[in-house]
Amino acid sequence: MTKIREFMTGWESPDTHQMIPLVWSDRNKENLRGTAKGKRFTPKLRPFDMLSEANQRLKIFESADVRVIVESVTGTQNFRRNSDFDEVLIQFCGTSHVESEFGKFDLGMGEVLVVPGGVSYRSTGAGDCLRMVLNLHEPIFKVFPESEHTSETTYSMKRVNGPIWSAPPAPQNNAKLIEKLYIWDEDPDDATIIERDYSDLVGVSSIKSKENIVKKVRAFDIFNEITGKGPGPKIIESPHCLIDTYNTVGDQWAFHRALRSEEFALQFQGTGDNMSEYEHKTPTRPGDVMLVPIGIGHCIENCSKDFRRMVIYSRQRLNVLVSPAMHLYESKFETKETVLKPAKWHAEVAAMA
Repeated sequence: MTKIREFMTGWESPDTHQMIPLVWSDRNKENLRGTAKGKRFTPKLRPFDMLSEANQRLKIFESADVRVIVESVTGTQNFRRNSDFDEVLIQFCGTSHVESEFGKFDLGMGEVLVVPGGVSYRSTGAGDCLRMVLNLHEPIFKVFPESEHTSETTYSMKRVNGPIWSAPPAPQNNAKLIEKLYIWDEDPDDATIIERDYSDLVGVSSIKSKENIVKKVRAFDIFNEITGKGPGPKIIESPHCLIDTYNTVGDQWAFHRALRSEEFALQFQGTGDNMSEYEHKTPTRPGDVMLVPIGIGHCIENCSKDFRRMVIYSRQRLNVLVSPAMHLYESKFETKETVLKPAKWHAEVAAMA
């Protein structure tokens, strides 16, 4: 038997309101791999391979407060204003250009844009533009500050064996535009449609402090160290959701068991093998998504040196709305990382055997 440690956490941090402190246990690794059975098991998903057409939004997970969507953005979309929920745009493949009431933003692969509720915006993307979107009913209260990025990195990605969608012509900015107004508990097909002028929608808003409330984060330029011995740095936090990222190399040193949250990983670059009480070993590659049910011990090993992963945590149980039967393609995403300004940890990885 192989001895390994396990740490058990709640939702709140130990120094705030958590009743149960961080708990460490000694386990046998073999008893934590593929030894559980239950209805909550979720197989590995490739959600971007479930999109059947351009500009489709597909909801894959949902709780009372968190909705997880994948989308293609091909051409220029209508403006959208989310009345009572925040939206997080995670650029996975390709690029997109976002025009908002708080200005314009270009999103490259691995970048995240936080759009607070009430802010109107629209996106323009090419045929390879794929994003994950989070809708959060409770407002985000913390976003990683732009001033604390520790490195500067760009990514390119090529999708192999996937569809190629053509973008329609861009609309003229002097024409009347459509804005759709969305409400959390309303069917998206019932959105209120409003005619607007472009000049009334882009770069027209501000707050007293002059701060831009639409915020962009380079998700994999926020590391101070190689992860694997503790939580990754956080991109956003809300009462029922948070996002962090990982650059682990080799094996995570302990299993994690979450008492009051579920989590799922979006593999962005590199490879690693997921382990949990539901699975002995499941290899993951870019574009894969795996959900860990509440209370299930889990870990990852054999992380490649270019391993980049985003993990989204939900305080409430996530209902799984898709299945492997919905995969339409067998895509492979080939990524390339270009480090323009390295951090200290880049040299540590380069020195590894």
